[in-house]
Amino acid sequence: MGANDIFEAIKEVLDKYGLKFDHLIAFASDTCNVMKGIRNGVIAKIRNEQPKIIDVHCICHLVNLCVNSAVKVLPFKVDEVLVDIYYHFHHSVKRITTLKEYADFCDVEFKSILKHCEWLSLTRSIKRTLQMWEPLLSYFTSHPDVEKTGKVKSIYDHLRGSFFKPWMLFLANTLVIFDKFNIYFQTSKAATIHKLHTESERLLKTVLSFFVKSSVIRLNSSNLIDIEYSNPSNQVSDEELFIGDETTAFFLDLADNEGIPSTNFYGHVRSFYVAFTKKLISKFDFKSTLLKTLKLLDPTQCQNISLALIKFTIQFPFILIKMLSNWSLGNLQLMRKLLRSTVRMLSVFG
Repeated sequence: MGANDIFEAIKEVLDKYGLKFDHLIAFASDTCNVMKGIRNGVIAKIRNEQPKIIDVHCICHLVNLCVNSAVKVLPFKVDEVLVDIYYHFHHSVKRITTLKEYADFCDVEFKSILKHCEWLSLTRSIKRTLQMWEPLLSYFTSHPDVEKTGKVKSIYDHLRGSFFKPWMLFLANTLVIFDKFNIYFQTSKAATIHKLHTESERLLKTVLSFFVKSSVIRLNSSNLIDIEYSNPSNQVSDEELFIGDETTAFFLDLADNEGIPSTNFYGHVRSFYVAFTKKLISKFDFKSTLLKTLKLLDPTQCQNISLALIKFTIQFPFILIKMLSNWSLGNLQLMRKLLRSTVRMLSVFG
C-alpha cells in the first residue's frame, strides 16, 4: 500500500466521523519512507491539509528500536540463537517427542518452544527457553550432530556456555520493563497521547536508575537528558548494577561452586543500558513544549495552567471545546483562568 492509498484511507475515516484535517493534532507512524517521505510521504500529504500537525514517531516502535540497539552490544546474537532453537523443532514431530521425553526425565513441564519474530515476542521466547532449559540442554548434549559444525553444535555451545544463561536471565528481567511500557500504549482503550511525555520520561528515569547513581539522577531530576550517563564516575558499582534477582542468584550459585562472574558481563550490561538510553534520548523529543503541555489534557491536571497551554489552545482551538465538554463543573470553573488568559494572549500569539 502506497502513501496515496494510506492518505485516502485516513481521509475516508475522517469523513466517516464528520472530522476535518484541522482536527488532527498529531500523526504517529514508523519511520519508513512511505510514512515519513518529505515530499510524497503520508505525513507530507497530511501537512498539505494541516500544516500544524505534529509528527510523532510511534512510541512502541521507537522503544523497540531502542531495545534492538541495546541487544546489539551483547556478546552474542540472542535473537538468532532463539530462532535456531525454534526452527530445529518446528517441523519435526520426532524431535518434539524426544524433547518431551527429556522434559519428563528432568521433571519439567513440557512447553512448546516459542518463535521470536517481532516486538513483544523476544521476552516471551526468552522466558520459554529458560523454562525448558534443562530439557533443551539434555536434548542437544545427546544429539548425534553435537560434535559436527552446524546449527546443533552452535545451539549446544550457547546452552552449555557459562554466560549464555545469565544473559538470558538478565534480559528476561530487564525487557519486561519495556514490554509493560509498550503494552500500555498498545492496548489502552482510551486516548493516551497526554501521557506520552510523562510515561517516556518515567521510562528514561527507570533505565537510568539501573546504572546511574541516584545522587546524579536527583541532581538532574528536572533535566534527565542532560545527565552524563556514559561517564563511569556517574555510574554505580558492579554490585549495585541492576541485573535482576534471578541473575544475581545465578552468580551467587556460581560463587558457591567456585565459579567467578566475568567483569566483562557487567561491562556489557553497562553498554546495554547506555545504548538504550542514547537511542531513546536521540529519538524522543523530551524537550518538546507541546508534548509536555499535552499532559494538561488530563482533567486532573487542569489546575496546572501555563503559558504553554495557552499557546496550545490557540494552535488547536477545537481541542479546548472537547476538553470543556468532558469536564465537571468544578473543573470548568478552574478553566475560567485559562479562558481569561487566552483572550489576553491572543494579541501576542494570534
